Amino acid sequence: MAYAPFSKEFRMTDFVWSWNVWYRDLGEDEDGKPVKEFGEIRRGKEIITPTPGEDGEVENIITYERLWCPDEGPVIPVEKAGRIKKAVRSSVVKLTEGGLPCQRQRVMELEKKIMASRDDEVLSKLCEEMARIPILQEQPQYTEEVAARRLRRYYRKNMKRKLGWYSHNLYLIGRDGEKHSSPEMVAAREGQLSRSNDWLSRTTAKTEHGEFNLLELATKGKKQRYSETWARLKGMEKLAREKKLIPIFYTFTCPPELHPNPKFGGDKWDGSLPEASVKFLSSAFATLRARLMKEGVTLVGCRFPESHDDGCAHAHGLLWVHPADLDTVTSEIKKIWNWHEKAFKLKFLDNEPADKNLKKAAPSSYCMKYITKTFNLAPGETDSHETWLSTWGGRACDWFGLPPTGLWRALRALKPAQIESGDWLLSTLARHAKEGDYYNFVKLTGGVGVKQKERPVRVEAYSENPDSTHKTILFKTPRPAEQVIALFVKPKATRETTPSWAIKTNKGKLATLFQSGESILVPELPKLKTPTPKPTQEQIEFFVERLAIVQTDGVTRRKALEIALMDHPQELWDALERMAA
Repeated sequence: MAYAPFSKEFRMTDFVWSWNVWYRDLGEDEDGKPVKEFGEIRRGKEIITPTPGEDGEVENIITYERLWCPDEGPVIPVEKAGRIKKAVRSSVVKLTEGGLPCQRQRVMELEKKIMASRDDEVLSKLCEEMARIPILQEQPQYTEEVAARRLRRYYRKNMKRKLGWYSHNLYLIGRDGEKHSSPEMVAAREGQLSRSNDWLSRTTAKTEHGEFNLLELATKGKKQRYSETWARLKGMEKLAREKKLIPIFYTFTCPPELHPNPKFGGDKWDGSLPEASVKFLSSAFATLRARLMKEGVTLVGCRFPESHDDGCAHAHGLLWVHPADLDTVTSEIKKIWNWHEKAFKLKFLDNEPADKNLKKAAPSSYCMKYITKTFNLAPGETDSHETWLSTWGGRACDWFGLPPTGLWRALRALKPAQIESGDWLLSTLARHAKEGDYYNFVKLTGGVGVKQKERPVRVEAYSENPDSTHKTILFKTPRPAEQVIALFVKPKATRETTPSWAIKTNKGKLATLFQSGESILVPELPKLKTPTPKPTQEQIEFFVERLAIVQTDGVTRRKALEIALMDHPQELWDALERMAA
């Protein structure tokens, strides 16, 4: 039975603070516990390597000797220090539990104001005020600017989910309602993308190759993601045909308790939000892969999460299975998705190329619908499905059993001179990556179903410290002994953002002045504010009276709320907040 509206608590007072640490393993102590040595990585002396380019001229490639600097002990080169790892730690600050009683009271007051805020400027000021509370200042790498930015992002995320929580508890999504997301959720997502596009359009990235507008780069990145996903699908299709692997198009669903308002069948919802269904599918996939790993089978495929009409998640995708492992894979799937015979669906596809005369589609074509649904949207554009992914944390595409995507992208970013001057294997892989030949790329990196630590090449990208102006890209061979085969130092891009008021005053004149390089001060114009009208006490009382009248007609409280809110959409937030209190 589903929860009644507003009976579920919604706390948002936890603040997660993360930072990076470097360490290396020194073995185990007498009790068998791992011993770690913490420190940092610093750049040492500069190394200049003359390398002939394509035109015959000698180019100097600048690299740096990296040093391992522990808290105590000698400083040694990273290559001789052994395996050094980077870990991301996080601490959860309970803002309502730590600090003095007066601080806790202040936090609770600010949180109420933040959750009631609908204005971006007011929200930013409130988050800056909360960032000055002493309990946050105790965290490592703390600055008020970073804390305010993280708090603002954190509260906006939870406000979107709170709006989704209201929509699902009122049964506004699913049967007899909207699909995937409510109009209020889509409007909140559009506001988020509008703020993002405004910042991107005003920001310029300066690199060694020139200056680029971030909005143009974001548009180009969308197209690259689409092309990259399609290239991986076509490459895997060709490789599966060569290895005689069976392509299986699957559909995995969630239990009925996770469906807020199903279109068919009875209502067994236990009050869980779509976030729980996304986590269920992730844990179910992890369980399936772990069980198959014990049987000696590595799962290979892709996954595209999608939403039912009521917001509950399900997943489509392809699995490439060896004929000898087919029975093992299908039996393990039946053990996990066991609550109903329609909990999953497997469609065994033909391994042959597509044939229009026989009306036969290629295996990759089955995923075309899910690729275009998200990757074809322009920056700033959204729909109910994209809003659902953004609100509840779903990933547009996920791969498993294949080489890491980071290696593919790092190789595509290399320059021609860097490709030719490196290792033979690295140069060959880079050429395949730049040509979009995923078939040969997978074959040279060990094939499918291989553990990442057993692949011949790995890539690492890092900066020695947060203030560093360069980023180091390191290519390694993990086995039989870890060895660096290429190291490149790439300068970081610097960002420059034009103030929003400058863009809105006089675009043509300011653009000419900025290009000329003259120093000029443009006065900031007063901002026009259009405050959102708030409902009066009489309007709220009328809403409650209307709710009571509808309820006397024999309808349920849920249906009465839905009818009353349809009559008075402008009072949505305040009426719901009042009833929740």
